[in-house]
Amino acid sequence: LTRLGSGAITNREVFESMGHGALVLRATPEAQPFLAVTGPRRAALRGSALGPYFAVPHGDMMLAGCYGLLRAYAANVPASADAITAALVV
Repeated sequence: LTRLGSGAITNREVFESMGHGALVLRATPEAQPFLAVTGPRRAALRGSALGPYFAVPHGDMMLAGCYGLLRAYAANVPASADAITAALVV
């Protein structure tokens, strides 16, 4: 994860190690990122020096990707932003 954030990892390296791949849009080597983790293997980061936040968006961590897609849609289709934001506020 540190190498992903710094831009030092490649898609090929991740894919060849049985991962889904990696896309680095903008490397941030000096940044101290906020790392939210979800999913069935999140316990692997417990106690990590990265200081992860174990997110449970809207009470269901397995739907984090769905909520993220909705927020991304709202960010890219301004006409939908108010309705989506209102629906996602708990």
